[in-house]
Amino acid sequence: MRSELLRIPLEISGVPLFGIGVLLALWLLGGIAAMVVYAKKSAQHNWKEFVPGWIIGALAIAILPRFFPEGLPLRGYGLMVLCGSVSGILMAIHRGKQMGIHADTLLSLAFGMFICGILGARLFYVIEYWDTRFQFGDWPSTLLAVVKFTEGGLVVYGALIGATLAFLVFTYRHKLPPLALADLIAPSLLVGLAFGRIGCLLNGCCYGGESDLPWAVTFPRDSLPYMEQFESGKLVGENTPIDAATGLPANLPPRSLPVHPTQIYSSIDAALLCWFLWSYYPFRRRDGEVTALMLTIHPISRFLLEMIRIDESAVFGTGLSISQNISILLLVATAIGWVFLLRQTPRRASFV
Repeated sequence: MRSELLRIPLEISGVPLFGIGVLLALWLLGGIAAMVVYAKKSAQHNWKEFVPGWIIGALAIAILPRFFPEGLPLRGYGLMVLCGSVSGILMAIHRGKQMGIHADTLLSLAFGMFICGILGARLFYVIEYWDTRFQFGDWPSTLLAVVKFTEGGLVVYGALIGATLAFLVFTYRHKLPPLALADLIAPSLLVGLAFGRIGCLLNGCCYGGESDLPWAVTFPRDSLPYMEQFESGKLVGENTPIDAATGLPANLPPRSLPVHPTQIYSSIDAALLCWFLWSYYPFRRRDGEVTALMLTIHPISRFLLEMIRIDESAVFGTGLSISQNISILLLVATAIGWVFLLRQTPRRASFV
């Protein structure tokens, strides 16, 4: 576990980096230069699609010191999400060139899906854990806890919902074939998930139950698995003495009991599914088959993995976690989708 990799200072030798400083100036100048280049090269004025992201980035740099007065922490989780996003975008651009779709189009799509995916994933997490992890006495503390997604707390199915909404709006506005485009980007979503789960391991979230397997892992005292085991009494005996200075049990172990590395299981599962979808793509007969395969296999593996994860409790009186319930709904919807797809005449749309 390595939640924080390093901390970037707000200033160096008295020169501000964030806020009204060097990075904001570079961001503004770089954005203006990029838009001028796009405006000269593109008859469709694609540069306008980057303006919202440019403005959001500038605002984020300007107000960052208010939220991180001690410097910007580089989180292992956030870095893995970024690596997954970049890898997915590069994969989509590579495949898109083969299919005749311009890289600018995929970059615009990726930006919208990334923002909406993060919002959806975080909103889903906040709603799910509101009573246990977001009940603070004042609204500034609550708001800060809500927006600190780089420390973990993104739900895959929430990201899927948010990214799907952005995808549908984008394909409608640009008059692109949605099923064909969904097939093209499906492997990218899985490589993003594979990196993201490594981020979960670094952050100590999405953990599994106790295990005596040789590859079981332990977590330090400041981790969620450790606190869960401590609160459930698994780390102390009935007659453990209490430390008078701290009021806590004496001789607490430095690390948790061994647990299943479900984050690694999930990462391997996503990587294998990504490879399968990438390899299957040239052999698809109908648009939508690659996406349907993803929505068939991933819910099954997610349902099974949830059986050894203990960080999500049962909901709706089903005895299943919220992710397991959604997995079942997705499988039912995908089964209906398969019936629709297999009734169609084999045909693949062109982006040219």
